[in-house]
Amino acid sequence: MTLTCLYCELTFKDPELHREHYKTEWHRYNLKRKLADLPPLSREEFDKRTSSKASPSKGKDKKVSLHCEICNKHFSSENALTNHLKSKKHLDKENYPVSNLDVKQQVLKEKSLSTISSTDEKNHFPLVEKDDDCSDCGDDDEDDGEWESCDESDGDEERFIVDTNDCLFCDHQSDSSEGNVSHMSKNHSFFIPFIESLTDLDGLIGFLAAKIHYGICLWCNGKGKWFESIKSVKQHMIDTGHCKMLFEGEALEDYARFYKIKEDVNDTREDSDESDIDNKDEIEKCDKTKDNIKVATVFEMKKIQELLASSDYELKLPSKVTIGHRTLAVYFKQNLKPLSSDSKHKVRRVLEQYKALGYTGATGPAALKIARDMSYAQKKRQQYYLKLSMKKNKFQPHFRPQIMF
Repeated sequence: MTLTCLYCELTFKDPELHREHYKTEWHRYNLKRKLADLPPLSREEFDKRTSSKASPSKGKDKKVSLHCEICNKHFSSENALTNHLKSKKHLDKENYPVSNLDVKQQVLKEKSLSTISSTDEKNHFPLVEKDDDCSDCGDDDEDDGEWESCDESDGDEERFIVDTNDCLFCDHQSDSSEGNVSHMSKNHSFFIPFIESLTDLDGLIGFLAAKIHYGICLWCNGKGKWFESIKSVKQHMIDTGHCKMLFEGEALEDYARFYKIKEDVNDTREDSDESDIDNKDEIEKCDKTKDNIKVATVFEMKKIQELLASSDYELKLPSKVTIGHRTLAVYFKQNLKPLSSDSKHKVRRVLEQYKALGYTGATGPAALKIARDMSYAQKKRQQYYLKLSMKKNKFQPHFRPQIMF
């Protein structure tokens, strides 16, 4: 008795062999080909196909991603990575002082360059295979196709730590911000204009340090040469005598937040003359009515002050304790932080140092013009934020009207 397999075109004399044949992969493969209306394969052809699929593909390198930890950049080829390591930007960041870097950048700088598998790690880009004959590929490190930066902070710029005790023009480090300003005034002839109206000394020094960090000269203010490193900016300011602040034009808008210019400084001579005339008229009127006014006694003055100070929302106890009304409990429960006067003391001490060096203050028509420009910039800034707050005041997710609650 002979048994046959129609799909593989074989004959068997033993039933056991026939049953074992039905369990083989060859028979299953021919069965699938039969369903697809394809001719069956012989045993030799099937073995060739399975051996070619099982053997690993030699000559193909693993897809890897090259990454520079110091600059936080990904590269698509080794040629691009080697060119980047020789570039000036990479060398400047590698030799950058650790004290001015963020903690995150310090950790990244300590790590060595590594080759990371793109299949095991996330946010890594696979290696793009290129021909070896293409010599132009990867020569330009500034090409957008060579690398892509990792935006781990969702588009935020590089952060850095500002120390107000560090000099803006050299590597000197003082004990305090006042000592730092004194050092810069004595060694670099750097003076802060309108220091009488300065309200935030540390904020101003930090802002100037940030401009220098991004390669902007304090006097050129971005209109001159652009520098790629902090050392080159400082050397430029020392060599050209630009160790001073540009305090006019568009630069006033940047410094307006650190000053508080009084409106009395902006008055012209005509306004002062008119005010003098008005004061004279008031003095004459007071002289005429002075004889008709009765001088109140000390007891009467105290009574008047108590009447003016008393209200329906406060109750004074005999123990000199004032009790507020329960409707004002929302305001009494506020824990407002007191305004710090450290900045005022710092400005006062710096002003004393300036006066010891012969500083007489900002005077003359040029000073009045700068004061008017500063006041105008502050008003424009306030108008902008007022308009912005009125336009976006209902953008908070849980809005509650400030009435009937």
